[in-house]
Amino acid sequence: MVTYPQDKPINYREVYFTHATLRTINGNPTYADIQQMYKQVKAHAASVPSTLGGDQHGHLGLTTNATTYTRIASTPYVRPTAPAPLGPNNTGTTAQIAENRRRHNLAVASYHQANFIEKTILNQIQEALDDSVLMPLPHNDTGTIKSSIPEVFKYLFDTYGNIIDQMIHEERATLLQHQYIHDQPVANIFGKIRKYATLAEAHGTPETDPQLISIGKTILSNCRCH
Repeated sequence: MVTYPQDKPINYREVYFTHATLRTINGNPTYADIQQMYKQVKAHAASVPSTLGGDQHGHLGLTTNATTYTRIASTPYVRPTAPAPLGPNNTGTTAQIAENRRRHNLAVASYHQANFIEKTILNQIQEALDDSVLMPLPHNDTGTIKSSIPEVFKYLFDTYGNIIDQMIHEERATLLQHQYIHDQPVANIFGKIRKYATLAEAHGTPETDPQLISIGKTILSNCRCH
């Protein structure tokens, strides 16, 4: 976990993010536009080292729902909350008091880090989109977005993604009927499953890992051998 003085937060755009800005989208975004932005946002969050939710995924948990995150990491991402002040409860020996203070400072730093990363990414999203696209989300007085990153992308997909229930059902049915050709790379199947999983997540009905595995087994059972 990265620590820093509370009065001088890290510039995450410069230190960790691949790009200081997201690709500008003029006018209403398409499904492809939103997916491209979402992919880059997830990469930015994952680039910041953290032990939350496993050691290899950074703060990816700030950008995804719990169902999607469990497909990526076995350890759930638990967002840090603001720790209560130590106050008069910090008692004990000198060493114990110092250790309590150290742990408290780490908890405070972890809480602020998650907030700073989230805010930086939300700022990037606002900068990349026309004001009219996000119109319902920013606060009337401050102009800042108070929603979480997953909530913002749910709004974008719901409003501009043009994903209807029938589309999800048809995509799933087509995937289940796909016939695997034995001499072709199995990676082709994984690619089709990932594409469907991405669409389902955008629709707000993410598939669980066991559900996707079941789809994969069904496709493999439809093997056409030469």
